[in-house]
Amino acid sequence: MGWFSKKKPPASEIEAKVAAFVDETVDAMGSYECVHCGDEHVAFELAFRWPDVAVVTGAAHEEDPEDRIELGGRTYVRGTLRVPIRGEQRDFAVGIWAGLDDADRGTLANQSALLAPLLGAAVRVVPGVPGRRPTFELVDHPLARAQRDGVSSEQVTLWRSNEAHRDEGEELGDPFTASLDVHGWELIGADEAGKPPCMDDFADGDFAKVFVRLMTVGEDGLPMALVAGWWIAIDHIDGGRVSGTLHSVPNIPTTLFQGTRMWPSPDQIFQRQPQ
Repeated sequence: MGWFSKKKPPASEIEAKVAAFVDETVDAMGSYECVHCGDEHVAFELAFRWPDVAVVTGAAHEEDPEDRIELGGRTYVRGTLRVPIRGEQRDFAVGIWAGLDDADRGTLANQSALLAPLLGAAVRVVPGVPGRRPTFELVDHPLARAQRDGVSSEQVTLWRSNEAHRDEGEELGDPFTASLDVHGWELIGADEAGKPPCMDDFADGDFAKVFVRLMTVGEDGLPMALVAGWWIAIDHIDGGRVSGTLHSVPNIPTTLFQGTRMWPSPDQIFQRQPQ
């Protein structure tokens, strides 16, 4: 039986499973002032302990793997994705894995909700000095320019603030349409879903069923598009437009998380669950 067809564990087990394979270590900057709550937060560097395919196939376990492993006939190496911070002598860094195509090229093997979709992005593998892990340089990706030119400290603080509060639900903000390229997911309409849209009137606090196409990893380690039906908690109604945050907990590697903000159009809602 494939991983995607197995009985899914409850949310608490999923969250514990995800946490088990992501490390947090204190960053050299120490702390930062959160843009969402104004509090001082400890700055962490995030690192994926395993390639996503290892979590999907059950090959991942609590013990840290070697920095170079073989999975499904492909070689994966652990390295660092670095984005320089302009005006400072340090980088924003994420520990991440890449599947090797040859000695100096590969594709990223983890999906990130922090830095836009990264799974499958082509990278150059730059060897580190003896005893240090390699670094990965993006080839054709929205962050490739950021790696070349750097980003502001304000941008880094926003990334960190979003990560610190991502389980609390995204703020309302301006309406937007998500896309696979920019967000790693998109809502699909009635025609594509093959289901009639829900014609009910929604009230604040209702739940709405939507179908989401997202980029994740298959059991072969390659990126794949998957469609999932999930619930969002409606917290904003303005005429015929509603918005809410994802109430379901994704149990696959993805850029989505419980609390992700969505703005479905009327033909992208398929069921209503009253409050």
